[in-house]
Amino acid sequence: MASNFFSQHGNNKNVLKNRKKLIKICIIKATPGPDTKTLILKLLRQHPFGMTVTEISQALNRPVSMVNICLRELHSLKEISPQADKRRWSVYAVSRKREK
Repeated sequence: MASNFFSQHGNNKNVLKNRKKLIKICIIKATPGPDTKTLILKLLRQHPFGMTVTEISQALNRPVSMVNICLRELHSLKEISPQADKRRWSVYAVSRKREK
């Protein structure tokens, strides 16, 4: 087994040299602008027939997991209304009447 490893990766010195290489990681800061929840609400208000989570994810270029987290929070704030329809969930913005 060891002979196969070294035949594929070189001798012991090369393996140790390659292990010492480190990956540089750059942490980026958030850019100013509307957050994902605001973008989701704006998008849903433009689609009165609702959208699926996948459609929202693709339209905003955000991962489905992030969209789901935002949708849960918007639902708890009663900003959106999820409804099951033909084996899929659609999300609708809740229309708000302005108080006079």
